[in-house]
Amino acid sequence: MRIDQGAERILDAVARSPDDASLHLAATFFWLFGQTPKAQDEADRYLVDVRAAQGRLNPRERAWANGLDLWHRKAFDAAACVFEAITSTWPDDLLALRAAEFLYYVLGQQYSGPRFAAHTERLAHRHADHPDFLAIHAFANELCGRPFLARAHAERAIALRAINPWAQHALAHVVLWEGNDATASTMLDGWLTQWPQVARTVHCHNAWHVALMHMDRLESERAFAVYDEHVWGKTPDYVVEQIDAIAFLWRAEMAGVVVDGARWKAIVPHIIPLCMTLFMPFTTAHYAYALARGGDAKSVHELLRVAQRRASDGDPEALRVWHPVGMGIVRAAAALGAGDARRAVAHFDSAMPDMTRIGGSDAQDDLFRFAYIDSLRRAGRQTDATAFLRDRLAHKQASPLELQLLAQLR
Repeated sequence: MRIDQGAERILDAVARSPDDASLHLAATFFWLFGQTPKAQDEADRYLVDVRAAQGRLNPRERAWANGLDLWHRKAFDAAACVFEAITSTWPDDLLALRAAEFLYYVLGQQYSGPRFAAHTERLAHRHADHPDFLAIHAFANELCGRPFLARAHAERAIALRAINPWAQHALAHVVLWEGNDATASTMLDGWLTQWPQVARTVHCHNAWHVALMHMDRLESERAFAVYDEHVWGKTPDYVVEQIDAIAFLWRAEMAGVVVDGARWKAIVPHIIPLCMTLFMPFTTAHYAYALARGGDAKSVHELLRVAQRRASDGDPEALRVWHPVGMGIVRAAAALGAGDARRAVAHFDSAMPDMTRIGGSDAQDDLFRFAYIDSLRRAGRQTDATAFLRDRLAHKQASPLELQLLAQLR
């Protein structure tokens, strides 16, 4: 629940007690967060044992087995329904809420925001003093455009436990609404020394927020200092680190920073083994842009081919997101990475209304909002770019970068 270091001890526990079916459920849960072919294979290995032990599972564990099996088969919406049902029947099972939160991420957290907030709201009276629940509750409220409530829940969570990276993550989202002012800079910078003590995934991702905050404040040198020290290069084969690195460099380019091509080439070898996984369109679009910027046109072509085949499948996930919107975002990212803004904007035009379905959080989906503005501007459609940016700024305080971009579009 804390997203702390040491979760891999679950695997040690299974090795010590190989006949404990409940531990096999825990190991499956551990591996499903990996988003890689190896992680999928490991999860499947433990699920085989879980299925064989169905008769020894209690009702709650059987529900977990069903939810994890659906998650493993990438039936993400159906899996989320199972974990919502678990917390309805067993409202103290907050790990089931954590599972649902990740599935909302795959389904698109901003798109799933009302569903997410409804889930946490019905549990709030039981867990009003639980720091990890409050962190999740804060994030759900932020995704629904309730930054004041989100701030209150996150600050309460941190008051209950000072090192609370997920509550701090929720606040990093809140300050986006507030324009990333100097107060936000002091607060987020102050937490950077804490995060190496927690799980690498949240350390990397929270640091990514700090780097973006500095970029938003037109402090590119400070942004790259955070990126180099905390974001890229520690666990480069982790999907989270890859996505955060790609998103930061892409955002830096759109902010007018010249990114050394060597930075892109350093990422490419690490994403090649994973880019064809097609876990969700959100990650695939990041990979398409990075491969194009790294000069690997052959891999871009192959990625588009397998993604198109995925979009043509008839399963619920293909029909939900890959066919109607995901493929368009992936094609737009590949085109923009190759420098073809006109082709990119043609794909973005049709996909942007439903873009939040592709996965990621609202802050992560901002990458594609800025990419759309960038494509419109580079394609000569300044009026459309200005209108899109003004619509965004109608819902949040403008950051220095956004004000600079607005001035450039006039």
